[in-house]
Amino acid sequence: MPSKVIFSERAFAAILAETYEKIATETGGVFLGIVIDDTWYVVETIDPGPNSIFQTTYFEYDRAYINHLANKINKLYSDKLSVLGLWHRHPDSMDVFSDTDNGTNKQFAEGNDGVAISAIVNVDPKFRMTVYAVTSNSHRCKEIEHDVDDYEISRANIKITSSEKIMKLINSYESQRGRGLGDLRGQYVHTTPSQQREISPNRINSLFAERIRRQRYSPDSWTGLRNTDEDFDEIVSKLYDAIEYCSKKGLPTTIEKGKGDAVNLVFGTKPRTIILSFFIVDFPRDSFVMERKENVWDFVRGSFVRKKKRITGKEVCFLFEDVLYIYDDDMFQKALEPFS
Repeated sequence: MPSKVIFSERAFAAILAETYEKIATETGGVFLGIVIDDTWYVVETIDPGPNSIFQTTYFEYDRAYINHLANKINKLYSDKLSVLGLWHRHPDSMDVFSDTDNGTNKQFAEGNDGVAISAIVNVDPKFRMTVYAVTSNSHRCKEIEHDVDDYEISRANIKITSSEKIMKLINSYESQRGRGLGDLRGQYVHTTPSQQREISPNRINSLFAERIRRQRYSPDSWTGLRNTDEDFDEIVSKLYDAIEYCSKKGLPTTIEKGKGDAVNLVFGTKPRTIILSFFIVDFPRDSFVMERKENVWDFVRGSFVRKKKRITGKEVCFLFEDVLYIYDDDMFQKALEPFS
């Protein structure tokens, strides 16, 4: 639970600018930032989008726009930003949440490990903002302290990623493929000719135990999965270090665009290749579980019990032989450990 929220000058100025632009109606925005201990750092505030609904007593976000812009902004920071919550304008001096607000707060909290921040802006007649901590299991909320302080943001080491790092990604990608970033009819190949390794199907099945089990409310198959352009770019960026690692270990590694705009990671050389198809999957609440079990304290029994772990929200996953797995950043290191 957050005890304090620190806004960057940029994030706070964005709230003021949006309030002024839509001064006659309700409006709002979404907070992006990082959590360190019990302090929540908001470094960016996204405007609600051109297709939002702005009325004097009602407001609705343009969710497609927010998702798009959040992905774009995330690429500019060294550490991944999270959606920490939201803010919206209320008419006059109303500084409590409506039933509709409570439902929205609950959705944001569910996507953020059960907790989010939600701020109400009033102009009565001067600007005033109240920040609350909200949870997914209750309509109750708690007012929390907030401040605007770029110095505290810098002390938390939240930085824009360097242009040199992005340049390195571009140059490495282009030098291997020899084509523009948008043309994925070609291939992005990392390979070394000597001591070529392979990842066997049996090793994948034994190592990557976090398989996703379908339930009766889920699709009959995974064939309908599809990435957006932003999803595709995010996955390619996420896999860059893994490809570099596999290359150093002598495993031929290729990226191709697959069905449904999948990011296909191809290992080995024909005819002995293994293909992992990567997607960003948004799991509905309580609809999917992972086959790996975890210890959970049972208050009735007074002991730990083994239960399958439920997953919700967006995860980077890959399909292999019609089984869906959650991607782990160091899974290729684990797979290639015998060759280290």
